[in-house]
Amino acid sequence: MKFLLLLQLLMCLASRVWGKIFGRCELAQVLKRAGLEGYRGHTVADYLLTSNINDDIVCAMKIAQRPRSLGAW
Repeated sequence: MKFLLLLQLLMCLASRVWGKIFGRCELAQVLKRAGLEGYRGHTVADYLLTSNINDDIVCAMKIAQRPRSLGAW
């Protein structure tokens, strides 16, 4: 039992999660390449100029509660 706990701990410590932090200009380029410029009448600036990130967080939380969860994204 102790061996399994130690093994799990070592696996957690050995695993690494890599994320990327985008600058605004770099993110704008990525969104444009992905086709969001003009998508459903919105510009990339509409996505980047949201001053209240809390609205986006609430939206993501609502989507996560749906049956498909964030798989829709």
